[in-house]
Amino acid sequence: EDPVYYEETYRKRTDDVAFYERLARERGGPVLEDGCGNGRPFLPVARALATHHAGRGAACVGVDLSAAMLRDLRARLSAEPAAVRSRAR
Repeated sequence: EDPVYYEETYRKRTDDVAFYERLARERGGPVLEDGCGNGRPFLPVARALATHHAGRGAACVGVDLSAAMLRDLRARLSAEPAAVRSRAR
């Protein structure tokens, strides 16, 4: 429920994010992330899809029960380039 706490707690954990980024680049989309939180892996995956699969229209969809985490994700997403925003829901 606390995006700031979550971000600080998982800041150094990067292996899982790298794995999902690599998978997105290799396989493309669409991607559904259940429990996307504030976008720690979700945003890098959306960036990978936008960069490596731009012509395919690959989508990245995230769902989460926490309204606070989703608000934080939306704020983070608004700072992303248009190519990323257009593929992320």
